[in-house]
Amino acid sequence: MPRCSVPSGDCAPVSTAILLAMLFFLACVSGLARAVDLEAERAERAERAERAARAARYAFAHGAVAFIVLRGDATVLERYADGVGPDKLQMLFSGSKAFSCVIAAAAVDDGLLDWDAPVEQYIAEWRGRGRSGITIRNLLSLDSGLDPARGGGRDSEMIAGQSIAAALEARVAAPPGRRFGYGPYPFLVFSEAVRRVTGMEAADYLARRVLEPIAARASWLPTADGHPHLADGALMTPGDWLAFGKLVRDGGRWQGGALLREATLSECFKPSRANSRYGVGWWLDSRTAACHAGRGGESPARPCMVSALGRHSNALHVLPAADLVVLVLGSVRGRQEIDQERLLRLLLAGNGG
Repeated sequence: MPRCSVPSGDCAPVSTAILLAMLFFLACVSGLARAVDLEAERAERAERAERAARAARYAFAHGAVAFIVLRGDATVLERYADGVGPDKLQMLFSGSKAFSCVIAAAAVDDGLLDWDAPVEQYIAEWRGRGRSGITIRNLLSLDSGLDPARGGGRDSEMIAGQSIAAALEARVAAPPGRRFGYGPYPFLVFSEAVRRVTGMEAADYLARRVLEPIAARASWLPTADGHPHLADGALMTPGDWLAFGKLVRDGGRWQGGALLREATLSECFKPSRANSRYGVGWWLDSRTAACHAGRGGESPARPCMVSALGRHSNALHVLPAADLVVLVLGSVRGRQEIDQERLLRLLLAGNGG
């Protein structure tokens, strides 16, 4: 660096002026970068809002009564049809099935169940009846081989006509792991196993262990023999179902604490041996195997999307990698069905989905 050619007492003001000019320049550059970042963030938020609005228009044109998009802790969009609101109970139909895996995960964490233990370990009357290979996982993956009893007729009549007693006596139609059979009986058998190991109804265990800590509630239609119908009978408000989805999205964590171990919860998202699109009580995105996204450290891999799906276009889509929960509720009186894949394409277009 050239030496100062003026008396030494005048060098300091020159150096200070240069330093101040440099600092001013850096501050301007930094401020400009922040402004650019803020503008990009505003543009991204606007684009997300427009995609959500586009998806909502499609959903409501096809019979939706509620549509909510949650990113992180922020609601991107929340919309209801007349007469429906965040606190009005809605029937979830087969969307109820996803609760069973969370019940199982809690019971595994509590040392009460084992995913791969034979069901006859918990239900003694199954012993010696050719059911020894059926596990808890088989029941909830719908590849137990039991006759699933799909049923028919009006929703409420179908639910009221099914019983745990009949489910326990269901015939074995295939060896475990060989055939995917969608229906309520495996979930009703599971609910009885939970009742026996916890000493309470599976729905009550779910409430105490999972729902109450997240300030959520569920009501249940009963089976013919008076037990909560775990496969199809849940009624929940949109706000509470959304909170449940957030818990699952966040790997079992809620407000800084862990209600469920993420490693245990991740078992819900392992594909059935008989159907790669179905996990343990949850439907899986067809791309799940190719797009796991971890959170770093020792956290288990997390799927791109898992969904709880029910009749009348009811859906809870959980996208951990995108930090999203998407809730859709359809009208029980509507004749149109919402194409969930199209809905998600509208919502996620330009967002890697």
